[in-house]
Amino acid sequence: MFTPDAKHWIIGLASLAFFMDGLDASIAMIALPTITTDYGVGVDISTWVLISYLFIICAFILPMGKLIERHGVKLIFILGFAIFAVTSLICAFAPTIWVLIAARFAQGFGACMLAAAAPALVALRVPSSILGYTFGMIGAASVIGFALGPVVGGILVEFLSWNWIFLINVPIGIVAVFMAWLYIDPDQEHAPKTSIDYLGILLIAVTMSLFLLFVNGWAVYPPWISATLAVLTVVMGYSTLKWEMSRSDPIIPLAIIYDKHVLKVLVALVAGCAVFTGFIFLLPFYMDIIHGMSPAIAGLCLFLPALLAAIISPFAGKVMDMRGGRIVTSIGALMIVLASILMLLSGMSNTFFLFFLSLITLGIAVGVFQGPASGRVIAVSPKEWYALASAFMSMSIYFGASLGTALFSGILSFYYDMTSRNSVEFLGGWTAVCIVSIIVSIIALYNEWLVPDKTMHNDNSQLR
Repeated sequence: MFTPDAKHWIIGLASLAFFMDGLDASIAMIALPTITTDYGVGVDISTWVLISYLFIICAFILPMGKLIERHGVKLIFILGFAIFAVTSLICAFAPTIWVLIAARFAQGFGACMLAAAAPALVALRVPSSILGYTFGMIGAASVIGFALGPVVGGILVEFLSWNWIFLINVPIGIVAVFMAWLYIDPDQEHAPKTSIDYLGILLIAVTMSLFLLFVNGWAVYPPWISATLAVLTVVMGYSTLKWEMSRSDPIIPLAIIYDKHVLKVLVALVAGCAVFTGFIFLLPFYMDIIHGMSPAIAGLCLFLPALLAAIISPFAGKVMDMRGGRIVTSIGALMIVLASILMLLSGMSNTFFLFFLSLITLGIAVGVFQGPASGRVIAVSPKEWYALASAFMSMSIYFGASLGTALFSGILSFYYDMTSRNSVEFLGGWTAVCIVSIIVSIIALYNEWLVPDKTMHNDNSQLR
């Protein structure tokens, strides 16, 4: 039976899942040079410590929605925390770089379970009257975790060792498993057990990998490689779509994509996350090359927009609950456009005040946009789609993050050689990045504004 106490535990545990996921998505960045040196390998190999984690989440989060339907959200949520804790322990004591990379793949699978189950848990167990506030809370937790990753990682690496960036997950995961088992009510209904489409999972994973490889490297690959990747992406995408259309129980439920309202809010969420994560990825380079900031000062500057986003996100969710999501997310998307314009002007004028203002605007924009935009994916979906819509929502966030990082990196690489440290070339690439971010932000604004609040479905407060 749903109780107020259960509601608070669900919100807290879902926020913890997103916090840990955001933290581990970024914490390894600061430790990568030390890991590379300790194992005596090249950067091309050690980079897979980062890539493997995000790749698994993007590739398997949609199939995870099917597992939630079959086995229940509580089981998948608890298993996610358990796998995350165990694989973190393996990462901490990995004897070789290959064991570490394999453990990170497995850790990404645990994170994938959490990323799909946490929003589904909220959608199915929390009243829709506070849906915006709840997604604002877990959105804030994710942003704080992502922003704290480099800061916490730097402290642990400098004063202890890189192994501790993984060890800190173990006690948290153990406590989370215990609390989830104790305070989350058992699932009462499961979907009929059907076979899992493993070929469909493989096709989705290969298609997404090819697409991200193309977006990330089109500017530095030889033309024939870029062209080959582009063609293969189109061919695999078409093959995946045809295969899914032929299945009676597809991994990608085409009905949810054909729903124009759901599709629009998903596109908007991808676009908004792409801009925010793309800027977070490039800003350390901008602050170093253009403003000559030390890593410590740059880290504090990056924490500012994340802190603002975390503070504002729950309040934006409350406004969504009272006034509707359309106006809130549209204002947030408009502010992302404004932040992109300010980033462009700060690069053109080399004015620190404009740069500082752009950081503040970006933080406020993400705080207003991301939580409510995530909640709208659930709000515009029929009740029977909640689990799948939650998986689509999480996939959109991670795919947007991966896409923004790859896209902004590819654009900058077209203009700027990372080894040259030529500020003029860098600013040329920065200008192009900002123009693209303005366009992408307008896409987010356009799609959010097109979806009226009247599409929100009935209250789900009685769901278990």
